[in-house]
Amino acid sequence: MGRAGCRRLFARLAQDADLCLVEGAMGLCDGKGGRALGGSSLDLAQALGIPVLLCVNARGMAGSIAPLAAGFARACRDQGVRLAGILALGAGSARHEAMLAEALAAPHLPPLLAAIPRLAHASLPSRQLGLAPAAETAEAEACIDALADSLSAEAALRVLEAGKLPRPARPGDPALASPPGRHRRLALARDEAFCFYYGENLRMLERLGWTLVPFSPLGDARVPDADAVYLGGGYPEVFASRLSANRAMRDDLRRKAEAGLDVYAECGGFMYLAAGLATDQGSFPMCGAVDGVSRMGSRLACLGYREVRFLDRAPFGLPGTRFRGHEFHWSAMELAGSPSPLLVDDAGKAHGVAAGPAGNVMASYVHLYWGNGGAAGQGLWEGDAGTVESRRQAPFAVLLAGPSSAGKTTLARALEQELARRGTPVLRASLDAMLAAFSLEGRAFASLAAAEDAGIPLAEAYAASLEAMLNGGLSLVCDHVLFERKPWRKAFLAMLERAGARLLPVRLACAGDELRARELARQDRAPDPEHSLAQARLAWEPFPDEVVLDTGQDTPEYLASGLCQELLRRGWLQVRDVPAAHGAQGAES
Repeated sequence: MGRAGCRRLFARLAQDADLCLVEGAMGLCDGKGGRALGGSSLDLAQALGIPVLLCVNARGMAGSIAPLAAGFARACRDQGVRLAGILALGAGSARHEAMLAEALAAPHLPPLLAAIPRLAHASLPSRQLGLAPAAETAEAEACIDALADSLSAEAALRVLEAGKLPRPARPGDPALASPPGRHRRLALARDEAFCFYYGENLRMLERLGWTLVPFSPLGDARVPDADAVYLGGGYPEVFASRLSANRAMRDDLRRKAEAGLDVYAECGGFMYLAAGLATDQGSFPMCGAVDGVSRMGSRLACLGYREVRFLDRAPFGLPGTRFRGHEFHWSAMELAGSPSPLLVDDAGKAHGVAAGPAGNVMASYVHLYWGNGGAAGQGLWEGDAGTVESRRQAPFAVLLAGPSSAGKTTLARALEQELARRGTPVLRASLDAMLAAFSLEGRAFASLAAAEDAGIPLAEAYAASLEAMLNGGLSLVCDHVLFERKPWRKAFLAMLERAGARLLPVRLACAGDELRARELARQDRAPDPEHSLAQARLAWEPFPDEVVLDTGQDTPEYLASGLCQELLRRGWLQVRDVPAAHGAQGAES
């Protein structure tokens, strides 16, 4: 759907809703790849700006829930997402729930918002692709009622309060070409065997002028009069015997396809169009509009996101030819001969088949999404879209201020490397390097104050160089002394305002003994421990939203990672897939 498509759909559905609940898929961090977060539930939470309620199977667990929650909380913080709290599943008793709550009561851990007890009668059946459809599950309503009854009103209110957010603004729909003068009829297969459709796809078809006419391949004798047929996904293998027994429907669909009627099928619909379907119950004749046999396997055959291009035309008059989709099936299609492929992905792999007298039968395993009006495949993947957006944002400056030898330059280098690792290059400006570049009567200046006292306006020159970089759209990591003189601070803030830049002020502190030792070990200039300690004792007005770090307690790499999390929290960094840092494990621990 793309990030913009997700936001637009969420905002539209939120207009008339009392509660918006977004169901996650798989684990919170499971996306397109092993380390890639794109397409994960966490990625979606970040795109929508909504908090996460983490569901944890707490059966047999007590104190272990704390490190588990801490790890997920850190993953959320890294992406600028708020982990609102924990929902514990499978709690054994009130005492068990109290133990879980106690384990999560430590600082910086998400709270236990609610617990669902073990209920033997509250479980839903599943099959190879997930839960069995609700329409096939007579006990679904009773199961959900039992789960709801187990949640106290107080717990439910805690959950609702934890996720309270302002309602998003009403969005606009993507512009579409005007539909044709007359409405076209689209026969839509919809019954227990064909039940998987993206609701936004159907809405898009109606916006394009199609009238949807549902029919049942299981129960009807013929395809309704229509200009095209859409066979969605589902479970034809579960109903193979009944589908095969309805020969009148199979023959009618095949004859109309041979006569040139447009037929589009995906996944389960692809299997139904084949000549046969083989399951562990036997082999069953199907429609025969596609020359091949679909065979059910005993394990997952394919799972993943796809970005594909139609080799000829998209179905139903959809704009564009590139679309994204998802593939998830246990069966495999054995096609006869060398049929024409329908789609090709960016790796050059062919998908599906274009059959029929004029390529009018289009079928593949890929569930395509076209709810953005064709824009889903024309845009960029999530990370790339974020890069474009971030270039339009105002630059930011991370200001590291503190006494001499507090570690400003060392932390600036570590932060520069960490931001580069996260795909956000910045310009690092070193005040010490600038001071070293100037000398008077053969001697370099040890401080800005010394330069100013000698009548050399290095503070003004430093601020002017930073302003030029910010005006060029570059974000900065810069260091400064404690602004011992108020005009320096005033000029620095005025410079940021002129450049339209955002500021993250960071004050560095360090214990006196450590500060003295660092100053005495300096080799870039003559050590002056008394001057450094005097700077540390100065009282100075803090910046708004100032971050205070003790450089004597943690490594520069760990502190740099924490500052990146703060930038993410403020929305100044774009979420990216971050490669592991060397030595990060030790620094984190």
